[in-house]
Amino acid sequence: MNKQYSLSVQEALDALPAQVFSLTPDLRYITANNAHAAFIDRDLSLIIDQPVDAVIPGGVDTGIPDLCRRVLAEKRRISGMIHMADRLARPGTFVLTVSPLEETDGTIGALICHVFEVGPGGMPQSMPMAAVQAGAPGLSKSDILARNDRVTLPDILNDFSVPTFKYILNSIPYGIVIIDMNKRIRFINNMALELSGYRSDDDLLGRICHRLLCPTEMDQCPILDFGMSFDRTERKLLTESGIEIPVLKTGLRINLGGEDLLLETFIDLRNTKDLAVAYQRSEERYQTIFENTGSGMLIYDEDGRILLANEEMRHISGRNSAFFQDHPSVFSLVAAEDFDRMREEHVRITSCPNQSRASVETEFRLVSADLSSNHIHATIVVIPGTTISVASLIDITDLRKTEAALMLANKKLKTLSRITRHDISNQLTALLLILDIIQHQLDEPVGIEGEEDLLARAVSLVYSVQSQTDFASEYERVGVDKPVWINLKDAVKESAGDPAFSGIRFRCTIPPTLLVFCDAMIAKVFYNLFENAVRHGGGVTGISLSFEEKEDTGVFTIRDNGTGVPDEKKSSIFAEGYGEHTGLGLYVIQSILAITGLTIEETGVYTEGAAFAITISKGNYRFDEPALIRG
Repeated sequence: MNKQYSLSVQEALDALPAQVFSLTPDLRYITANNAHAAFIDRDLSLIIDQPVDAVIPGGVDTGIPDLCRRVLAEKRRISGMIHMADRLARPGTFVLTVSPLEETDGTIGALICHVFEVGPGGMPQSMPMAAVQAGAPGLSKSDILARNDRVTLPDILNDFSVPTFKYILNSIPYGIVIIDMNKRIRFINNMALELSGYRSDDDLLGRICHRLLCPTEMDQCPILDFGMSFDRTERKLLTESGIEIPVLKTGLRINLGGEDLLLETFIDLRNTKDLAVAYQRSEERYQTIFENTGSGMLIYDEDGRILLANEEMRHISGRNSAFFQDHPSVFSLVAAEDFDRMREEHVRITSCPNQSRASVETEFRLVSADLSSNHIHATIVVIPGTTISVASLIDITDLRKTEAALMLANKKLKTLSRITRHDISNQLTALLLILDIIQHQLDEPVGIEGEEDLLARAVSLVYSVQSQTDFASEYERVGVDKPVWINLKDAVKESAGDPAFSGIRFRCTIPPTLLVFCDAMIAKVFYNLFENAVRHGGGVTGISLSFEEKEDTGVFTIRDNGTGVPDEKKSSIFAEGYGEHTGLGLYVIQSILAITGLTIEETGVYTEGAAFAITISKGNYRFDEPALIRG
């Protein structure tokens, strides 16, 4: 009957120097050793069955959940860099290795996680560098393996009452070797075999470890012969092929069933260093991008505390690195008149339940170090799954000054144009009066060859000039005001309600929540299209209005029941000067729509009615449902 030792799996895990914990497939704690509990400063009884991202400081930002999900998806052991902070909030960089523990049916029943801290160059933090003692010339590898000093010893782990203990030790992603006081190997796990290059533990069990796994000679053991203590110290592991590889080694004396033994653990530092170098390069790459985006960059938390600012941000604000190192509030940079609005927007996007959509584009005035005010265009997003905001800021002060200058110049030109048109209109009115008087005093029309009545021709020309000045007045208003979001159905209803269309039956299926980003004169577009239908449609009695989405666009269609437009004329009806009336109606319509990128074309079938389709890009329409305001 096998002897039952009192040592439990938990006690064995607690003897290991690195952090070890196990998780369920839904990433809840099964168990953890003392090293992990001490790091997170939590009692083990309080974390069992708790989500790992709710227990470990930093949660999802540590990178642990993402790495675990990769292991679950790929069903293989994976290592990667993560970030964690200890109980004193001191940040650190770690290598996490996650191994899947498969059930007999192939499903993953648990994840075994191993963590150890690394510093610059991939070396463990605060790790004493121990000099590796040169081994004295000894027997060759083949001589050692041929020696007959191997003895048969009982498997010390077969006596444990927990049948999965050996499986767990074989799943842990670092080497574990147990050696007795006679320096004979009593147990070696799969990772130690893999690192050392031996095919089976049959090559090692019962043999003396020196010159097999350790490069020192028989009487040169640093621990058993010289009383040294290894605690996360860099040493060398001798492989089957005679190559020495760097390992992070810990030696610990344990007692199993009254027998003194040496538990040695070691981690291959080669991959660790490669990971650290890759991580460092990645950090440098993203740091370079962050510093050289061409816009000011800010990263700040839910409370508005600035965590990071790039060089362009320091330039825009006129503040040095020391200012941002004190982690000031981002709202201390916002002018008083914009403070409440920016604060409300911040609260809204950080509390958005679906943070992948939590973004806003806005403008505000930034207070510089010299108390001057800069106009800023900001694009702000919340990192998904967090309450951390990233803002990209562009100084548009010069743009706003240019806009103000152009608006002033435009205002002056409009004033001059209005005065000129007014004077021309007055002169034309007087001219028409004179022509009317002359016309009434003549007994018969005065004409020349090809023109029977010159006076009537002169009157016609005066009316034509009046029509052109009226159009100039109307066209002058196009693009004057900033584009706005307008409810499309309300704008249509406003135009259709004009008394001029009292005899037309309108049928509208436009969604009542549809908003379109367009020029404020959009109602003029609909009025002109309705008037066109009445004037040129050939007895139009009904007009229908509809909207449909097609891939990345929306199409708004105005269709009448008149005669329609001949195919040969469809391409020319929007040209300036075309038409039987002023020749300018559809040209104005096209100009108004083009301000925000909307296009119009005639798509009807001749003899079945005209159809004007207005195409709206995806970003220029939306449905007025509860959502974040875009800007």
